[in-house]
Amino acid sequence: MAQQKRLKSLTNNLKDKASLFYALLSINRHVSSIQLNILRATSHNLSSPPSDSQIAAVITTTNTSHTFPRACINSLMDRLHRTKNSTVALKCLFTLHNITIKGSFILKDQLSCYPSYGGYNFLNLSTFRDDSDYESVQLSSWVRCDVPESLNLRRNELVYEIVKMIGEDYSKVQGEIFLRLEELGRRIDEDFDVGELNELLSYMKRLEDSKENLVLLFVNRRKNNGFWELINEIKMKGLKKKEEIEGKWITVVVNSSNTVVTELTRYTNPFLEPGQYLQVPPSFATVR
Repeated sequence: MAQQKRLKSLTNNLKDKASLFYALLSINRHVSSIQLNILRATSHNLSSPPSDSQIAAVITTTNTSHTFPRACINSLMDRLHRTKNSTVALKCLFTLHNITIKGSFILKDQLSCYPSYGGYNFLNLSTFRDDSDYESVQLSSWVRCDVPESLNLRRNELVYEIVKMIGEDYSKVQGEIFLRLEELGRRIDEDFDVGELNELLSYMKRLEDSKENLVLLFVNRRKNNGFWELINEIKMKGLKKKEEIEGKWITVVVNSSNTVVTELTRYTNPFLEPGQYLQVPPSFATVR
C-alpha cells in the first residue's frame, strides 16, 4: 500500500511538471501566466489546499486586461472538466469559490455567464468519480457534494479548509433564505395557486431533507432551530392553503344510465364550503 502511494505521488508530480512545462510553451505570455498560476493552485498534491498567495496570483493576474478574466475562467473550468483526479477537482472548486468571494466584478461576471454558449449547470459533476484508491473515492463524494458519505475526511487539510470556507458562507446563506421564507409565509394566503403551492412544498421538502446532512457537516455551529421551525411552519401553512383551495373545486355529480359519474374540476366556486358538492344537469357535464 505504501509503495502504491509513493508511485501515485511520483506519477502525479510528473503530471504537474509536464503541465507546467506545456503552459510555458504558449506563445501568449499573459495567457501562459494565467495557466501557470492555475496549475500551481490546482496541483495533485493532497497534503495542502491552495495557498493564499496562489489564490491571489490567479485573481490578480486577470486585472491587467479585460480579456484575461475570460481566459482565466475558461482555463480553470477546462482544468476542472478534464481532470479525473479528485484532488485537482477539489482544488479547482476551492479556487472557483474564492473567485466568487474575492474576485473582481469582471472575473465574477465571466464566471456567472460561463459557458458563453449558454447553459445553467456549468459544473456538471454529479457523475464524477476517481477510483484510483479508497481515499480518492471518498474525495470524489466531496466533489459531487455528497459530503455525509465521507465526513471522516475532515481531518484532511484540504477538506478541512473547504469545510471552514463553506461554513463561513453557511450562516450568511441561511440568513438570506430566512428572510425569503418570512416573505413567502406572508404571501401564501394572497398570491399562491395550487400549482405554485405544490412547487413551494417541494422546495420545503428539499430544505427539510438537507437538515440532517447540514447538521452533521457543521456539527460545531449553531443549529438555528428557528430556521427549521420556520420551514415546517410554511410547509404546514402551504398544505392547509392547498387543501382549502382544492376543497372548493366544483365536484360535478351526474346520473346517467343508473351510473354515478363524478368529475373533479379545477374551477373554484367561491360560494362552496370545503367538501361541499354541487349537482348540475347532465347537459352541463361531460360524461365519460
